[in-house]
Amino acid sequence: MTQCLKSIQNHLSDNGKFLLDIFVPDPEFLYRDPDKKYEEMTIIHPNGGECTVWQKNQYKEETEINHIHWFFNRGNSKPMDEYDFDMRMIYPDTMDRVLSDSDFTIEEKWGDYDGEPFNETSLLQLYICSKRS
Repeated sequence: MTQCLKSIQNHLSDNGKFLLDIFVPDPEFLYRDPDKKYEEMTIIHPNGGECTVWQKNQYKEETEINHIHWFFNRGNSKPMDEYDFDMRMIYPDTMDRVLSDSDFTIEEKWGDYDGEPFNETSLLQLYICSKRS
């Protein structure tokens, strides 16, 4: 993450803005039964038709990595497509510190796309940052 932020610093103009959009980790999501499939969403499949996405996940607290396994069910008898990926969970205090340590000034921090200030009930972490002078 620090390498990415360093690259952003190197490419951002002196008066430029850096916007960051990440979600707030949800304990109910992170600590659910890792052996159970949960229905996440229904999407339109690129090959046509609806596709239901099911998920299993296992969160490792010591690394803050959520190991995620998606199952794509297109509602037919074909085997489900599957996809594994890891997602780093970044809590607000950590993101604030990482941005500051990377020489960014947090100009604004919102909790939703309507521009409401970030608070303890926010689902999103939306940052508007600039280079530290």
